[in-house]
Amino acid sequence: MKVTTKHERTVLNLIQGRDGGDMRVNHEYQRGLRWTKRQKELFLDSVARGYPIPAFYLHKKTRESSFDGLTQVTYEVVDGQQRIEALWEFWKGAYKMPNPGRDTGLPASIQRQECGWAGKGWGELDKEVQERILETRVVIHECETDDPNEMRDLFIRLQAGTPLSRQDKRDAWPGGFTEFVLQQAGKSQLPQYPGEPLWKRLTGGESARRQSMAQVYMQWESMRRTGKTCDHGANAIDAFYHKNVDFEGRQEERQAFMSTCRMLEELLAARKTKLSVYMLLHSLLFVEAIKGTHVVPSGGTMVGAMKEFENRLREGRAADRKGKATPDVVFEQKFGQHTRAGSDSGGTIGRRHSFFLNQMLRLTKVKAKDEERGFKGALRSAIYLRDQGHCMWCQMVEGDEVEVVYEQAEIHHVIPYSEGGKTTLENGATMHCDCHPQDSERVAKFAEWWQKRSRGEGAEERRSQAG
Repeated sequence: MKVTTKHERTVLNLIQGRDGGDMRVNHEYQRGLRWTKRQKELFLDSVARGYPIPAFYLHKKTRESSFDGLTQVTYEVVDGQQRIEALWEFWKGAYKMPNPGRDTGLPASIQRQECGWAGKGWGELDKEVQERILETRVVIHECETDDPNEMRDLFIRLQAGTPLSRQDKRDAWPGGFTEFVLQQAGKSQLPQYPGEPLWKRLTGGESARRQSMAQVYMQWESMRRTGKTCDHGANAIDAFYHKNVDFEGRQEERQAFMSTCRMLEELLAARKTKLSVYMLLHSLLFVEAIKGTHVVPSGGTMVGAMKEFENRLREGRAADRKGKATPDVVFEQKFGQHTRAGSDSGGTIGRRHSFFLNQMLRLTKVKAKDEERGFKGALRSAIYLRDQGHCMWCQMVEGDEVEVVYEQAEIHHVIPYSEGGKTTLENGATMHCDCHPQDSERVAKFAEWWQKRSRGEGAEERRSQAG
C-alpha cells in the first residue's frame, strides 16, 4: 500500500469533494450517519475556534474511463465521514452554529467568550469567518492499493484500539471534574489516586465506582441547587464532565461534598457488607438533608435503619413476585421497581428518593435541633419531592400540575401550627408564596381538599398492594 500524507488540503477541498461527488462513501466502512445535531454543531464550533481536526483517511482509486480513455480519480472515505458530512451540511445551510453564550452545557469560561459566529447559518457569517473556516488546514492520508483486503485491514486496525467503557474514556478527559472523580473514587493503576474509603464500599469494579461517584455528585449538586434530582444517564454524565472542566476552582462546593461523604463513611463504620449504588446515593442525600436541621443519628442507628430498609425491600420483592399483598410490597413498588426501568431519569430517581427519605426519617427517628415551626432540611425536601415540585393549591383550584422553584417554595401546615398542627410530612404541602393560604376560609378549604385527596391516595395504594 502506498500512503501519501498531505498537509496542504483545506476544509474547502473536503466540501468540494463531497459536493462534486469525487469523494464517496464506501458503505463497507461507513455504516451510516450517526452524529446528532449537537455533535455536528460542536464540531463546527471547534473548527471556527481553530481547534485541530483529526486526520482523514481516504482510499484513492485510479482507473481509465471506458468512455473516453481518460484517467479518473475518486476517493472513498475510510475514516472521517461524520466530519465531512457536518461541514458539507453546514455549508449547504442545513443548520446554524451553536450559541455558546446560551449553551448551559459548556464550561462557564467558554460561555463568556465572544464569538462572531454564534447562532448564525453559513450565509449569515461574516466573509472573514467564512474564509477562515474554508482555509482551515486538514491532514489527509491518501491510501493507494489494488488489493481491497489491504484497505479492510487498515480500517480494522484504525478501529481496533483497546475497547474502553464510557467511564474509561471520561477518565482520560482533561478538566477539573475528571481530576475530582479520580481523587475521590480512585484508580489503582495510578498511585496518585488511591481514592476515599466511602467509594470502596460500592459493589462493582473500579470503572463502575468512578461512574457512580460522578452520578452521586450530580444528584448532590442538583438537590442543593434546585431541590430536585436530575437525569444521570451516560449522555448526561458526559455533558456534566464537559460543562465542569473548570471544576477545580469551586473549592467551597468540593469541600461541602467531601464533608458529607466523610460523615456518611463514619456512620457506616460498623457495616461489613458492600453497598449498592442506590443505597449509597440515597443515604448520602439523606445525610446531606438532615445534617443542618436534625441531630444526625448514631452509626448504629443509621446502619440498622439501612439494614431494615434493605430487608423490607428484599421481602417486598419476593412477595410481589408471588402476588402477595404484604406491608413490605410497597418497598418494591415505590423503590425497587424504580431501580430498574428508567432508573437514570431524574423523575424516577426523585420518586425513589422521596420514598427513601420518608422511610429513613421514620426508621432513624431523627430529632429536629429545635422546636421551630418551619419545615427545613430533609423534611422540606421530602415534602417537595413527594409533591413532585408542584403547587398543591394550584392543583386544587385549577387541576393542573404547576411547578414551584425549590428556593421559592413554601410549605403549608395543612392543620395550622397555631391549632396544634404538627411539622410533619403528612401535615405539609408545597405551595407558591402567593398561593399560601392565610385567612381561615382558604385554610379550611384546602384542609378539606387535602384530606379527601389523602384518603383517595391511601385507598389506591391499598388496592395496589392487594392486586
